[in-house]
Amino acid sequence: MGGTVNPDGANEMSVKELIEAYARDHSLLFRIKPARMHNSHQIYGFGNVSIIVDSLNQKVYAQNEETWSLETLE
Repeated sequence: MGGTVNPDGANEMSVKELIEAYARDHSLLFRIKPARMHNSHQIYGFGNVSIIVDSLNQKVYAQNEETWSLETLE
């Protein structure tokens, strides 16, 4: 997989890779929602929730009603 390498040589997973691994480990569907974007970010389906992965800022947003809120994997 991709990810970045820390100065000490440890491989660090990107937020998207962490979400993919979490979904796989918990039998959740994680997929692109084709042609669905919000503020120039791709929208993904994560289980039954729509999410945005902001890789640049290493943040995840979930759609709640009509708004997007910052979330964690917990």
